[in-house]
Amino acid sequence: MKSLRKAHYPYSGKRSIEKREEVMTNIDYEICKTQQQIYEYMASEHYDMEVFSNAYLSSVFCKRSMDTEYSRFQVADALECADFYMPEIESQLVKFSDNRTFDIAIAGWIGFTYRQLYIETGVYSAELIKIVPFEIMCQSYYGLHTIDEENAVDIIIDNHKDVLKRINE
Repeated sequence: MKSLRKAHYPYSGKRSIEKREEVMTNIDYEICKTQQQIYEYMASEHYDMEVFSNAYLSSVFCKRSMDTEYSRFQVADALECADFYMPEIESQLVKFSDNRTFDIAIAGWIGFTYRQLYIETGVYSAELIKIVPFEIMCQSYYGLHTIDEENAVDIIIDNHKDVLKRINE
């Protein structure tokens, strides 16, 4: 079975999603960890994570600072990043009124996986949330969080390969 992942580095424009790099580089992993920590922080602050995720991944901050070849924010502290994306999206966010917390482990996995999907496919985050909505990511967590990140992303990409191919043509 061919993987639909793009060859690294995805930031330089359209690539064939038939090519594949087997292992994320160390910096790719660190970039994914940064977004994981952003999601974990926002979950710990009692935000509705679906609303947050959609607002954050559609934000100008995410496009300019995360969906790019290089930005200091890609390996920054979650709180430092929040200083820059919160002014843009805060008015869209919803906090749970009864002090509920979205499961922090699930939130972190979703953040990490969305970033890895961008790295592997080159599809901008704002488009990824249309292809792989937050609800699908939540459902995918239970079957995919216990396997290697690379395999989990392969499965997600394979499940959405037709849409990803159209975007990258």
